[in-house]
This record gives sequence, structure tokens and C-alpha cells, in this order.
Amino acid sequence: MKKHKKYNFKKIETAREDINHASKEIKMDYNFVQNIISKEGYLPVKNPLSLGSVCDIDFLQSKFSCHYNLDKFNEVSKNKQCLVTGFGPTNAPTGGTLSMILRAIFFERKIC
Repeated sequence: MKKHKKYNFKKIETAREDINHASKEIKMDYNFVQNIISKEGYLPVKNPLSLGSVCDIDFLQSKFSCHYNLDKFNEVSKNKQCLVTGFGPTNAPTGGTLSMILRAIFFERKIC
């Protein structure tokens, strides 16, 4: 009589979910991102642009690929500028959310 293997269906389902997630990530290539940037009207980070006292374009480009009306930020007096950070109430922040929170904290410290 042949002995049957026991399968851990929870592990199989987790592996399937991982594969599905990875296949979605693969589709988010450069053209996918550029299409979103174009569709939403985001602008590239170019001269002259600053975020408070931070005006090193190379540095800004290394932190942000695009922006939406960032130039308006400097039209507001320093004592009225605010950067708001936080997480949604439904779940833990993702790596992307955390990286943006840390960037905002950096700029809050640099600007104030």
C-alpha cells in the first residue's frame, strides 16, 4: 500500500498569494509608473525648485521622482508651512509609507 504525502494547504495558499503579488509587482515597470505620472499631472523635479531651505536638486531628485505643485509650498511663509504625516487607521504602514514619513520628518527638521 502506497503512503500518501500530507500537504500543508495553508503553505500552498500563502505561496500562491506570494506569486500573485510578485506578478502584479512585475507589471509595475518604468512605463507603468511614467503613465501614472503623466495621467495624474505630476511634474519632474527640476531647477528651480526647493522645499524650504533644501534646494539641492540632485538631493531632491534622489528622494522624489516627481511632485504635484511643490513650488507652491515656498509661496507660504515659513511659520505657516506644515508637513503632515501619519498612517491610515485600518492597517500598518507599508515600506513606501514609512519612507515618505521619514522623508517628511527630515524636511520638517531641515526647514524649521
